[in-house]
Amino acid sequence: MKKIVLILMIFITRSLLAQTDCDHNVSTNCTSSSNSALPNNGAVNGDVRFLNTFNWNAIDNNGYLAPYLLTNMQYNQQMQNVMSTQAPQYYNYIYSGEKLTYNNGWELMILNIGTFANGINNPAQDFNDIPYIVFYNRYTGIMRIFANYGNGYLPTGISFDAVKVNVSFDDVSKLSGLLRLNEGHDKALDQTTDVKNMVGLAKHPNSPGKWFSTDIQLAYDPCTCYFPSKLRLSFDFITGETIELHGRQISIEKDLIEGTALSDKNYLSNFDYTGNTADGGILMYKTLDYLVNDYIKKLDKYKQESLSANEINKEVERRLAVINAFKSIVISRGGSLITEVAGLPWFGKLLEFGNDLIGENALKKDDIIKEAKKGLASGINSLITKNFQTVPTPTSPNTPSATFTEMHFTGATSNSTTIDGPAFYSPGTYGSDGTGNPVLSSSFDYPIYNDVVGTFALLESPKINISEKLDDSFNAMKNFFFELPPEKQIDSDHCLGDGFNHSYEDNFRYQSWTRKYQIQLKENLKYALNSNLDIKNYNIDASYNIVVSRIEMNRSVDLENANTYFDPTFTTNLISKKVDLDKYSIINANSNYQTGANFISDHGLNRPEEFPLLNRDSINVESYFVPLNGFKSTIAGIGLKTEQWMVRRCTVQGTPINDAAYLEPALNCDKLSLEVSIKLIIDIEYNTLRSDGTPNIVTQVYTYKVRPEDINWLNQDIYPNLEKSIKDYNQYPQNISLKNIDFNGSPVAGCILTNNTYTCKAWGNIAIEGNLSTSNGYSVNINAGNEIYESDNSTIAPEIVLSIVPVLDNSQPMPKADLPYVTNFCKGTNPNSQSYQARNPSAKILTALAEEERKKQLQNTDNLSWDFNLYPNPTTKETNLTFTGNFNESLEIHVFDVTGSEVLNSSVLNENRTSIDVSKLNKGLYFVGVIS
Repeated sequence: MKKIVLILMIFITRSLLAQTDCDHNVSTNCTSSSNSALPNNGAVNGDVRFLNTFNWNAIDNNGYLAPYLLTNMQYNQQMQNVMSTQAPQYYNYIYSGEKLTYNNGWELMILNIGTFANGINNPAQDFNDIPYIVFYNRYTGIMRIFANYGNGYLPTGISFDAVKVNVSFDDVSKLSGLLRLNEGHDKALDQTTDVKNMVGLAKHPNSPGKWFSTDIQLAYDPCTCYFPSKLRLSFDFITGETIELHGRQISIEKDLIEGTALSDKNYLSNFDYTGNTADGGILMYKTLDYLVNDYIKKLDKYKQESLSANEINKEVERRLAVINAFKSIVISRGGSLITEVAGLPWFGKLLEFGNDLIGENALKKDDIIKEAKKGLASGINSLITKNFQTVPTPTSPNTPSATFTEMHFTGATSNSTTIDGPAFYSPGTYGSDGTGNPVLSSSFDYPIYNDVVGTFALLESPKINISEKLDDSFNAMKNFFFELPPEKQIDSDHCLGDGFNHSYEDNFRYQSWTRKYQIQLKENLKYALNSNLDIKNYNIDASYNIVVSRIEMNRSVDLENANTYFDPTFTTNLISKKVDLDKYSIINANSNYQTGANFISDHGLNRPEEFPLLNRDSINVESYFVPLNGFKSTIAGIGLKTEQWMVRRCTVQGTPINDAAYLEPALNCDKLSLEVSIKLIIDIEYNTLRSDGTPNIVTQVYTYKVRPEDINWLNQDIYPNLEKSIKDYNQYPQNISLKNIDFNGSPVAGCILTNNTYTCKAWGNIAIEGNLSTSNGYSVNINAGNEIYESDNSTIAPEIVLSIVPVLDNSQPMPKADLPYVTNFCKGTNPNSQSYQARNPSAKILTALAEEERKKQLQNTDNLSWDFNLYPNPTTKETNLTFTGNFNESLEIHVFDVTGSEVLNSSVLNENRTSIDVSKLNKGLYFVGVIS
């Protein structure tokens, strides 16, 4: 069977109205359903049995949600409505959350309750043991699966604890980018596919009338209508399971079976844990406030680290103040008036570090929401949620998914029963260029919502320029060494000749240099939005995320030491929530840093300043989030200072080391690593209002790792003298708030006084509230890079000049890719661009398939049945091993302690009995393993 993920895009700067051959005009609204690509099973106008009349939130005569009657199935009975409050408590994020209505974006994807979607005709009795209803949210890309199987469907006494729900490609030779978010970050569609399945965990209710449910995150792929694929739905029913999640800032162990673990802070979805590790896990948050709480914990941890290192990081203080304000007035729906928040613990910090977010009478809610998004985006790889906007009623948020960096999963299952579900055309595929209109082999092949899924896709991998240049100042000092004064030098004759290689200090030498790096996008990003959606407008902000580390220097000279620091002189347009980039923040030291620093200080060597003592393997920095149209011209600058010192010592008795080895600069051995990602925040507003009448706005965060082959290295600056140039945003605040100020010579936050002229310049916005006046002949220039906002009651003195002076260069806009470009990209007919590759399996998938085939072949060989026993147990001197059954001639015996360390091993050849001597082992518990 064929697999296709049908997706198409049409892009117009603000609205998407055009239709394409990938758009089937599908609506599963039960009152006015439509579909221009119904299956052709001999019907003249298509098979209308797939036009939906099933009202999945129908109300009965008593005003309650009506149940669903199963028909044409093995167990005809009533199932609860999927929004029923009688569902188990661990599914309260569904029945207490956003309503499953068409206005909220929900469509009916596939159905199996005994009838077609028209509610009249009965399909064939395939899968008549497992009823299921699968929904899809066209605004978030969430596939929500409801099903039941077990108690009431199986013989009495059989029940399950949990369910592993699998969504996979039915044929790995026909793939798409539909499941790519399972990798933990997004990928451009000119890269091969690493993911062939996604997995969700569900708690099994073990009740005949109740559903289990899980969410799967789908992605957008506009090329699926040219390359067909099919999806397979299957279920593994589990009677025992454990899972463990580790993160750098969080450590959670949850038993997903016992109690109500799924109703706790978070749950795991979309990962495969059949092995010892589970790659590509996605952490699913039930509500946005848990995501915010975790972020606050991380920031608090960073703050404490900064304080312990004597680094007062203003960026962390601001983010903490903003995110706490966001939690108070948005998540908790508290008041935003100054009189309501003035006494709250975080308000003082907001006054100090985020005064531009405080209006004359109230907090600037919209600005706080925007900045909170950017803060959260810096700590996650992907996020899709509707819940950044305030809503008038206290409804619970839906389930945003957030993929954290630095995650690891382990897990185990037992007694798993696998039930296959249907294989169906990827939504949007059937009736497209790739499939045409074949006669269906089964009524379950066809998705009722047969339109392209997902919202956003990056078509081509991002490509960047990175310049690397040695700071010119090194030329004057590269061979300049500090030597100890004569009275502290030790002549080589003092080396002892007692047969030992004693080392004695002779000369101390020191050198340092700075490498300058600049990073800029090489070419525009090629992206697409789903043209089948009723997009009203959208906004995209972009940022660089850079991880800097140093590969240990490879030098042959013994006893040399080197440290690397962020050099603030050349660090431009970057911020960090871990370090203060205004200081020489250490990245890596391959020596005892504190001892080395004291050694240098003891010998009177001068450094630029007192370096902080907190040593880190790497530092994560990021550029400002700027509108996409200004991102191409944004340049991030990094200065990395390395210092090296060494002590000349005797290496062979009586013979000092060759001086020439010390005079060689270490530049060629100094290896630094820059890992660069591009992060996008995409806000999409739809024309359709939510069911409660509020605007329908979805925020999405995607991260794209820049591959080494997509980096163009330069040996000259991209922009000479970037620091303090027009390209340096760091020299201005992003936003300024001016409230009731008399410019009289006193300092004003955000403004510079030169002679009698104030210059207040921001690369973002400037807000003016109250009265602005001048005295004593002072003049004021207020320059905003974007907009100047004046409150209704503000008055401004004539000596104050307001003007828009753009700082960001928006001269290279990045519009959506148009339909011809997308078509040519998908079909590979544009010679000047990359082509679609997501239909092809990566080496990772091919290797996994080869391993699966190898395991199948091993399973087909004859198994050897054997066992062994230990006695006496406990023992003090010796224990005997006896072997029974069929085994190879050679057996290996291994003994491990409780830490997993091997303490004994031996082998036995064609014997039924042997013994091992344990008399030399300490008292304790040991494990014996025998390998045939």
